[in-house]
Amino acid sequence: MIEILSSWVQNIIYIVIFVVFLELLFPDNFMQKYVRMVSGLLIIVVILTPITKLFSKNFNVENAISQNYVDMAQIEIKSQQEALQSHQEDLAINIYKDKITQQIKQQLSKKLEGLSIKVELEIFEDIEEDNYGGIKEVTLYLARSKEQKKDIKTIEKIEIGKNTDESQGQDSKKQDLIDKEKEKEIKEYFLDFYNVPIENISINIQENIGEEGEE
Repeated sequence: MIEILSSWVQNIIYIVIFVVFLELLFPDNFMQKYVRMVSGLLIIVVILTPITKLFSKNFNVENAISQNYVDMAQIEIKSQQEALQSHQEDLAINIYKDKITQQIKQQLSKKLEGLSIKVELEIFEDIEEDNYGGIKEVTLYLARSKEQKKDIKTIEKIEIGKNTDESQGQDSKKQDLIDKEKEKEIKEYFLDFYNVPIENISINIQENIGEEGEE
């Protein structure tokens, strides 16, 4: 700012000296009228030049601020679009999983009559993968339905020394509900129809799996 003012004052001084020189060069009164008119115009131009530059700079600053607001708005819009797209993708995946789960439960209910079934799936969610949307892992929870429980008489057992561990108890419960052949059939169903490896299929027996798991 100081440099601009200094240059401005110097220019005015130069013009004044130049005007004085012209007046000395043309002492005639008739010519001095034109000299003063031209010199007056030059002085006006010199005085107004920094002002016009200042307005020009202010205009450029306003343009820069406006452009900055536009850029920020574009970034915000892009961020919102990405968030919306991510939300829509998550929603689509959940809807897809629900439909596949219902389809599996309908098929299994034909193979496992009288049982309540709950299905949990893990799918490939990376859109870049070739198996995108495929089932990665399956976990089944099986329990007797309410109707089946009513038909079973409870027999009290007196146990003398309990040596079975938890895994043996789970196997025993599983055998009570489904035999080995039925378990194999279920796993082959997932392998054949959904290309899920046998080792990624888990079958668990529970006393109760809630209303949502019942057919």
